[in-house]
Amino acid sequence: MEFLGATGHLVEGLASYAVDKIFSEAGLNLLHYGKNIKPQQPEVNGKAEIDVLLGNEMFYVPVEVKADFTKKKVKRFVHRMGVFRDFFPEYANKEIVAAVAAINYEDGADKLAHEEGLLVIRVNSNDVFSLDPFDMKTLRRF
Repeated sequence: MEFLGATGHLVEGLASYAVDKIFSEAGLNLLHYGKNIKPQQPEVNGKAEIDVLLGNEMFYVPVEVKADFTKKKVKRFVHRMGVFRDFFPEYANKEIVAAVAAINYEDGADKLAHEEGLLVIRVNSNDVFSLDPFDMKTLRRF
């Protein structure tokens, strides 16, 4: 189990380093950056942690990072994003879209993430993270 935890931290570290550049190249000017963001309320601390958070004055993108994403993990993240503002009220007046990042998407999880209106970040053939093409109009607002 320690190895799996270390792998998760490694993937989070690699993705958190790459996402600001990825979003910039996609034309999204996201300035603020945070890693392992926890809610202010101690009773929910850790239950609603955001792996990576990027944003600007009006627009924020929480990113869920996994070594492997399954459909179940995508659905779980979409549910968590549905209550994002409950755990992070400081973003109540911000536009929120969400992203998933993984080395591997199993069982059509990437397709489900697109259908759910999420941004999808993956490792491409050059072994670097890249953002799948997207249309801002089809992204889900949380």
